[in-house]
Amino acid sequence: MKGNSAHGIKGTVKYLLMFVAAALVLSFFVPIKLAKGSLKDVKEEEFFIVTFVAEQSTEGGSCILLGDQDGYFDDEDAHYVTLDGVDFRDKLCWSIYNNYTEFIVYGTLEKGFWRQEEYGEKYPQYTLHSEDWDIYKEVRGGVHKKYLTVYDLKWVERICSRPWE
Repeated sequence: MKGNSAHGIKGTVKYLLMFVAAALVLSFFVPIKLAKGSLKDVKEEEFFIVTFVAEQSTEGGSCILLGDQDGYFDDEDAHYVTLDGVDFRDKLCWSIYNNYTEFIVYGTLEKGFWRQEEYGEKYPQYTLHSEDWDIYKEVRGGVHKKYLTVYDLKWVERICSRPWE
């Protein structure tokens, strides 16, 4: 009897491990957020197209306002924008949002000015009060091009990174 129960436990553990491994592999293919293929797919009335551009360090960067519900702006109308509210950078891995992935951000845009007192100049300052976001066109730097999986989220990046980083 003892031999059979030990064999039964080993078999159960073996099947349990196989189940966990299969679940991890399958989660690689399960979409958690689909990319919007065109602006016609968006149901909201007011939204903005934004991308993230890394600057000279791996920690810094800026969001750039590329367009709105009417399409892309001309190059001279693209501006740096500050996100206030829901931010895709809080949820996604660096490799996703730092790869010129474009995002549709829902919310309202506030335009203000900041002064550089020294020179007496005024510069436009844009703040996007964001409520939600979607991927626009394709996911760059991710597992799949048309949707996000759990492996594209920031918490996975934290788990998989080396402790000394």
